[in-house]
Amino acid sequence: YQRRVHGGEPKHGECVPTDLAGPLCFAGDVVVRGAALPALQVDDVVAIADAGGNVLSIRTQHCSRQSPPVFAFSSQDGIFSFEKVQAIQPIADTLQRWQ
Repeated sequence: YQRRVHGGEPKHGECVPTDLAGPLCFAGDVVVRGAALPALQVDDVVAIADAGGNVLSIRTQHCSRQSPPVFAFSSQDGIFSFEKVQAIQPIADTLQRWQ
């Protein structure tokens, strides 16, 4: 099942091949290659259901990576809402390990 939303409404526009990948920088981090999506812009949100556990469970501080923010989303009557359940790790906390 796939539904594309933008600001609570489906995003429209010409679809372009789009690769979606996460922040771990290894081959298993690629969710999809060449998905036909409307062109994404800065601040667009792409929600992928039932994903992200690997980022939290195998995340390391290699290259001073911060712990990512975590969002939960739900849908009622076709309206999507997002709730931040964990903030991004502050950069000062990330860099403290080098002190």
